[in-house]
Amino acid sequence: MEPRRLPEDEALAVATYVVRESGQWAVYAEITFPDVVRKFRIGTYRTERRAAIQAEYVRRYADLPPGFGNMGF
Repeated sequence: MEPRRLPEDEALAVATYVVRESGQWAVYAEITFPDVVRKFRIGTYRTERRAAIQAEYVRRYADLPPGFGNMGF
């Protein structure tokens, strides 16, 4: 049984972006809730292309409707 979700647990928006840091590319996800904005560092990658691919994966997964299920993440 899944825990009951509260309305404030629902994200209003999700944004991902890629930033160059120390010669590598870092991926960040920024999630906006009704009361707070949370920023998560996803990881670093040696090429900008790989970082962009990861950022797109994270954004797509975040856009899935609630209850879609865990896809192994």
